[in-house]
Amino acid sequence: MIAHRRLLEMGHLKKHRNSGIEIIAPIRGCFQWWVEGQTLDLRPGEISVTLPWQEHGGQGESFNVGELCWIILEVDWKASEELSLGSWSQLPVDLIQSLGRKLSQATEPLSFHNEDASKQMLDILHEIQAQKPHHPWKVNRIIDDLFFGLYRSEPICASNNQSKPSLTTDLNNILKGRLRLPWTLEKISLEMAQSPSWLNKGLREETGYSTMELVTLHRIEEAKALLKESNLNITSISQECGFRTSQYFSSVFKKWVGISPLLFKDKLKHQEGSDPDHPLEVSVSSKN
Repeated sequence: MIAHRRLLEMGHLKKHRNSGIEIIAPIRGCFQWWVEGQTLDLRPGEISVTLPWQEHGGQGESFNVGELCWIILEVDWKASEELSLGSWSQLPVDLIQSLGRKLSQATEPLSFHNEDASKQMLDILHEIQAQKPHHPWKVNRIIDDLFFGLYRSEPICASNNQSKPSLTTDLNNILKGRLRLPWTLEKISLEMAQSPSWLNKGLREETGYSTMELVTLHRIEEAKALLKESNLNITSISQECGFRTSQYFSSVFKKWVGISPLLFKDKLKHQEGSDPDHPLEVSVSSKN
């Protein structure tokens, strides 16, 4: 199964286990990921790999909002370090076995630098959705490329990963509980003791978003939480989240979420227990 989700909330990243190998790749945003008791920060250009039945999911106070792709591959995990991908893969057997040992012998959560992973996953989605001739063969080759990238990459040390300075986390702390304020790039830069241009550049490098796009995403996520959990009307919610008018709030909400706040709330009423901005999920065939 492969999935793509935009505008994630903390609640969407619940801890879970899979019977296959799961590869998680942020496209934009910053995510704090928890794997078997240890945490790591994931940013664009990095991926996390969890082995069959490892518990993992979102954790902590990191931003956890943006775009995220993940793929779950059912594999033959014969023993603690023997990996078999099946006849669909064209990778050499010794390479696959070497990768299996590399994954199984890791003592920390597995994350890697991989600039291509997000594009590869989106390419898989495109192939499956377009249904062009021989698309299963193409999908399998892209998955082979993903595993080949894992084989050639060195894992990121979890302790080094967590110690990285994060402008995203600093911004998150500044905005927490203060979304009603009329934030501008200049005001945020002053609070963070950075120049506006340097701050914008740094946040784009970390997340793919500009400073004010991140502010908007925080506001949208807070609005979604209030639509789900409160009885406030649209005007009150827009004020609580820092939008200057309810009309502007509705326009921005629809741009980012795809539906209006009223329709979002209406869907919540008619779909109890489900998620109105569900991820795009499709199955991946392992047969040519």
